[in-house]
Amino acid sequence: MIAKAPENGKRGSHTYGLLRYLFSPGKANEHTNPHLVAAWDPEWLSGGRFADRVGRRGGVATLARQVDAAMTGHEVEVPGGHVYHVVLAVPRVDGVLGDETWRELAESAIEHMGLGPDRSGSGGCRWVAVHHGLSAEGNDHVHLLVNLVRGDGRIASTYRDWPRWRAWCLEAEERLDLTRTAPAGSGRKATSRAELQRAKRRGGQTDRE
Repeated sequence: MIAKAPENGKRGSHTYGLLRYLFSPGKANEHTNPHLVAAWDPEWLSGGRFADRVGRRGGVATLARQVDAAMTGHEVEVPGGHVYHVVLAVPRVDGVLGDETWRELAESAIEHMGLGPDRSGSGGCRWVAVHHGLSAEGNDHVHLLVNLVRGDGRIASTYRDWPRWRAWCLEAEERLDLTRTAPAGSGRKATSRAELQRAKRRGGQTDRE
């Protein structure tokens, strides 16, 4: 699994603009069936009270205002931008993971990165995960959008976030038996699912190992 930040890792400052793009047809009509698979508030997901609002006129703008509510209410400005945008993707060989799996992965990532509620259950960031079909390369993926202002007005830390993302990706690959990717800087190519399956049938290690 790969976690990457679009546009060279730059943060944004326009929640509605990014959401509007993610729920649009895309630059080449590649965004098929855009929908939320996870969110800070499950009422925005399928079956929830607000689930059908995104599809209505003005619904994306309403969602953007809710994602920004803590920032707006506390009148906080985030140096460098409050929109933290990360793409989580799996190689084509891993197929389509499905909404339930993506929801679990997004929630796990938020917790691992320290963006969720504190021990008392408060102060978490508002965030959503949007799925809209395969990438141009055929990879299943979701876009994770987080407002870095916590519910209590504090700004979430992103210090050394990419090493932490890397550790989370490796753990997710192991837990869900996804294609293995090499730790940062190791220079080793990813181990494909086919290699792992061959090794499992033989009861030993992969050829490269």
